[in-house]
Amino acid sequence: MLKKITFLLIISTIILSCTSSSSTQGWVVTSPELAEIIAKLGAAESIVGVTQECDFPPELQNKTLVGTFGHVDLEKIVRLQPQKIFITALEQDQLRSQLQKLQIPVVAAYPQDIPQLLDTIIKIGNEIDKPQAAQKLRSRLEQQLQQLQARKFAQTPRVYIEIYGEPLMSVSDSSFVGQLLQAAGGKNIFPTLPRDYSRISPEKVIAADPQIIITTYPGVTKAQIAARKGWQNISAVQNGRIYTIQDIDPDIILRASPRFVQGIAKLQELIHE
Repeated sequence: MLKKITFLLIISTIILSCTSSSSTQGWVVTSPELAEIIAKLGAAESIVGVTQECDFPPELQNKTLVGTFGHVDLEKIVRLQPQKIFITALEQDQLRSQLQKLQIPVVAAYPQDIPQLLDTIIKIGNEIDKPQAAQKLRSRLEQQLQQLQARKFAQTPRVYIEIYGEPLMSVSDSSFVGQLLQAAGGKNIFPTLPRDYSRISPEKVIAADPQIIITTYPGVTKAQIAARKGWQNISAVQNGRIYTIQDIDPDIILRASPRFVQGIAKLQELIHE
């Protein structure tokens, strides 16, 4: 309790000292997805602070760091005196509560599928006074999505997407990544799971016999996957159809950002080569 009171006193002192000077005309963004949307709408120059994960586009890497996605430094945020802070939901719900106590305006958005992402673009556009740019971006992305989905392919190969290795984790059709895979013309070997992103067993991967394996995290090689016990009989392993982050930038399929259309296009390239 004493530590909490001391912290609040420190923050209050910072706020009082900041209010005596001119206010910063900008925003802090703790979500890499929302940072990408704001930058795509042409307002990257108004961002004054970001978390370490907000690394795209490159100009965001020159902004003041306020911590990491999972550990945000409130003192740094207060010192920046942002007009507004953009955060995501779930993991950052506690951060939202803390910022509201400090009377810092908060905008929270957590798009979990393609329609929600398109709606979020409009929401962010309204928040940063870029409604027309947001509508244009949404329309352009919808058109690109339709064009990608209209492509015809001879087959719908079975695909296993591995988002983590220890423990093994994959995606369901209802997840954002699962939706991109469907739009790319692939068949997810785990259409339903207990959660959108869930643990799975290696035996179930073997039984599903994916024709293509795609991993989205660092530290794993194609040789390591091929050497897993029992995986030598999987079609993807036998035919050399294993792809890692050396073949596809995971951010274009894991992040719910305007780059999702690039993600679909790249998945189509890998799946239907």
